Amino acid sequence: MVSAPSSLVWACVSRHNSFQRQKNGRTKRSGKVIFSVEKGNVANISSFKYSGIANEKSVDIVTGSNDKGPVPVFVKKTVSKASKPVKAIQKNNYSTSNVRKAQASLASQNTYYRPDLQSKLEAKFSALNNGYKAAKGLRKMATCTTGRD
Repeated sequence: MVSAPSSLVWACVSRHNSFQRQKNGRTKRSGKVIFSVEKGNVANISSFKYSGIANEKSVDIVTGSNDKGPVPVFVKKTVSKASKPVKAIQKNNYSTSNVRKAQASLASQNTYYRPDLQSKLEAKFSALNNGYKAAKGLRKMATCTTGRD
């Protein structure tokens, strides 16, 4: 099966697709922000760089589970199996017990695949890991204050 070029796919889906969430700004000057909830979009921003639909190579960190509870899962799309969407996605689970080892493994897996997204992957991994710790009671959740202090 012949696939369309990434730039053509982005031209077709950049303005309107079912994964976009538009948030209006609080004032007229601030404008609106367009987020994307598609699979393979690390930053959840609607742009060609982060798009999981338009790019042939996309990476993401999502929530998975194993026998011990929720774990972060590294997901990447393979180009060779692009005609079979279910088989085109590779998933690797990470342990939450040794975070430094998991971060090193994540860095080594993504070094040659999408090095431009390395910082976003690390940030999302640490955010998910902090959420797991808060859910288990190992870490205090952030406190929210209302009103002025």
